Amino acid sequence: MRAKSREIGLRISFPIFSGGDTTSRVREAVALRGKTQAELDDARRASEGNSRESYQQVITGLAQIKAFQTAVASSQKAVEANVAGVKLGTKLTIDWLNSRETLFQANVELVIIKHRVLVALLKLKGSVGELGAPDFQAFGIHLTPGSIKSH
Repeated sequence: MRAKSREIGLRISFPIFSGGDTTSRVREAVALRGKTQAELDDARRASEGNSRESYQQVITGLAQIKAFQTAVASSQKAVEANVAGVKLGTKLTIDWLNSRETLFQANVELVIIKHRVLVALLKLKGSVGELGAPDFQAFGIHLTPGSIKSH
């Protein structure tokens, strides 16, 4: 008699705990999300701070412009009065020259403050996402693709 025997085997293996790989990926994703959220919050705070600072610079600058325009007008009247005084012989030429220097300085300060206000206004527009090509075209600067080159 011959005996036949057959065996069939089946081995099934599934891990109950996969060595922490999944758990570590989840922790990493949660940490990365927290880091990204913190960076976003920092960027928002910085943007808000920059916007506030630029806004204050614009407001302060506009008031300074008015003050310097008044100073220029006053200096211009002083120059005119000194010219009349020199013609009449009641003022010295040095008085006229001093008044011209004061007028010149007032004009210089007016231009400087206008520049500061312009820069602050552009920063403000940039910080709130409103800065565009028309803002530059108003000053004769035409931006086209490739017109700005980095060094």
